[in-house]
Amino acid sequence: MEAPRPAPSALRRRVRIAAIAALALIAVGTVTWTVVRDHPAETVVKDFFAALHAKDVDAALALVAEGAMPDGTQPHLLVPEAVGDGWELTGTEVEGGETSAAVTAEFDTPDGVQHGRYELESEPDGTWTLDDPFVSVRAGTDVIRYLQANDAVIAIDATASTVVLFPGVYRLYPDVPGVVDAYDTRPVALFGDAAFEVPALGMSPEPEAVASVRQDVHDRIAACLDSAQPAPDDCPFGLLDGTNVTTDAGDLDTFTEAEWGLEAYPDLSIPETFRMEPADPDVRVSLTATGYGGSVETRFTTACAFDFSVWPVVLEAEAGTVALAIDEHRPAGTVEHTTCDTAP
Repeated sequence: MEAPRPAPSALRRRVRIAAIAALALIAVGTVTWTVVRDHPAETVVKDFFAALHAKDVDAALALVAEGAMPDGTQPHLLVPEAVGDGWELTGTEVEGGETSAAVTAEFDTPDGVQHGRYELESEPDGTWTLDDPFVSVRAGTDVIRYLQANDAVIAIDATASTVVLFPGVYRLYPDVPGVVDAYDTRPVALFGDAAFEVPALGMSPEPEAVASVRQDVHDRIAACLDSAQPAPDDCPFGLLDGTNVTTDAGDLDTFTEAEWGLEAYPDLSIPETFRMEPADPDVRVSLTATGYGGSVETRFTTACAFDFSVWPVVLEAEAGTVALAIDEHRPAGTVEHTTCDTAP
């Protein structure tokens, strides 16, 4: 015996319920797709930071607009050795349309939550590229002629220079074993567009570096001792013409025919100021010279102190690391002031 068929009204209700359920599934699928699917600009930003996490700088730079790359005159450390760890991209928000957009990215860093805003444009072929996603660091003094960011080192000018980096977390100026001891090496999170000014650095030279400079100084002093000039060029002692020297024969102010003598080479001190000075300020080099003054001509002997300001020391980039050395780019000349006793 056949089961009774449902009433037409009940069948229609079942059809309507099934249709509504199907439409709801379609709607949910559409909404889900709309929420999950990233704007192309967001995808580029995520790919950019994924490449940096992998230290694949070529892949990261491929996502940057050609005109946004640093030119040949701009110092930069866009190299794998400079890219640091210790950060995570935790979210993105996009503003924009079909040809340009701005993506605000959120990062978890040792300095807490940081944000960066990145501008992008659509290229004629439909791809999206980043317009200057880099950060910059201003560094450099008359002593510090390099910037170290994580494991990368670059030479910079004596005056403050601006160096371009990828966004990220950096140890700026860490310790360099055998060269310099840095007092504050906390990581710095750099994701914004404002240039980061490196604060005054606390550093002191390591004994090995001082020993290397000491040997160089002794070699230079040896060359100075061979000079016949009372104020030899590029030497840390001298008796300048115009200095009044009082002797038993009379006052002198012009000098020639120098002979220099030294019993022992001075030891050196290079404190945190990196201003080289003799460890014993009483150490002297002897000078015997001929002096003239009016009708007076006489041979005399005096003692001269060392003035190592003519040989300033610098920390500079050398073969991928850092070295403490006498500045070879300084203008050579005599001491600014007479270093010799004027009443021998």
